[in-house]
Amino acid sequence: MHRGATTNREIRRAIQLSDAPIRALAEMYGINPKTVMKWRHRGSAEDHPSGSGRAGIIALSPPEQEMCLAFRKATLLPLDDCLYALQLSLPHLTRATLHRLYQNHGISRLSDVVSPLRNHSAAPPTRPGDFYLNVAPVRTGDGIVIMYVAFDRVTKIAFAELHRESTSRLVSEFLTRLNRAMPYSVHSTLTNDSDIFLGAPFRTVRRRLAIGHQFVASEDPWDIRRTASAKMIGEDVYRSPHYESLEHLKSHFFEFFDIYNFTRRLKSLNGKTPHEFVCACWARDPSHFRADPRTWSLDLKD
Repeated sequence: MHRGATTNREIRRAIQLSDAPIRALAEMYGINPKTVMKWRHRGSAEDHPSGSGRAGIIALSPPEQEMCLAFRKATLLPLDDCLYALQLSLPHLTRATLHRLYQNHGISRLSDVVSPLRNHSAAPPTRPGDFYLNVAPVRTGDGIVIMYVAFDRVTKIAFAELHRESTSRLVSEFLTRLNRAMPYSVHSTLTNDSDIFLGAPFRTVRRRLAIGHQFVASEDPWDIRRTASAKMIGEDVYRSPHYESLEHLKSHFFEFFDIYNFTRRLKSLNGKTPHEFVCACWARDPSHFRADPRTWSLDLKD
């Protein structure tokens, strides 16, 4: 065991055998959640040889590529922030691999495209509650599952749900639950102009909650509905399920977002986690909040 190790063989075996959430194990053993993720996915409890034992570019499976691409398109975070967040589920992911993947799909430079989160027709958001909403299909052995995602453009907090279909009624209910779950009110939304965001249920909820709204064109190259990776991976591969079942998807989906919101530090937030940044916003100006975020938790449901 190398001198800088924060775990021993017994702890590593306990991590591999435990079904407890990653954050709970990290707190129990006083280690970083990334360390828990690393050992949970290792085949043994032994240290790997130190040094550069692998190339900077590694091969990602089609499901892993889809995950990396969908996260970038849904959040529009800088490369390093995407890397830090994705390494929670993909401990083997390297910066070089992620950069090459984004280069191959034309999304390596945020400045190269017209981004829906960089809408030049309006002033940039300055207070929490300005959310970008989108939906994305995920293939499982049980069929297509729709991922609903809301991303605060200021605090980077992410809220997500899984549903069997994509409808205006469901997205309106999603917006209602989003507004209820946050310690501050949702005051504005940004979406593409697909039918689910044009329907009467979604409009009704926005008006009832006094939420402003802006559209971006559906042909926007950042639209998460455009699965460009499907063409590059190949239709035969893309038709095969990326997850064995809905339970397989659920097994890490909500835990991923929970750790991202409360554990992962982002460069774009000056080294704070999204939750810590929310607390900092509250400390500066609590008038925008309806609850103290310091004791707030986000319970993601399917």
